[in-house]
Amino acid sequence: MLEVSNGGGSFSFSTCDPYTNYDSKLELFDYIGATGVYNDDAPCASNPNNPWTSTVNNISLVPGIYYLAVDGYNGATGNYKLSVVKN
Repeated sequence: MLEVSNGGGSFSFSTCDPYTNYDSKLELFDYIGATGVYNDDAPCASNPNNPWTSTVNNISLVPGIYYLAVDGYNGATGNYKLSVVKN
């Protein structure tokens, strides 16, 4: 769960880290269950051995409660490290 307060803002989310070792995907949900924010594959320089990490950059969010799902493509599982940055 991610609570956004103080006027909202722009956020980035990523599993781009050498610890992430599977085909991850990210999806962000608001209180009614949808935002349309989704990413399945976003290769990154810090994890060149796994081209299936996920990144969502610069998403503007209004104050509220959000849920960020870190899942695996086609049921894939593994380890991940999640980065959450307020831009």
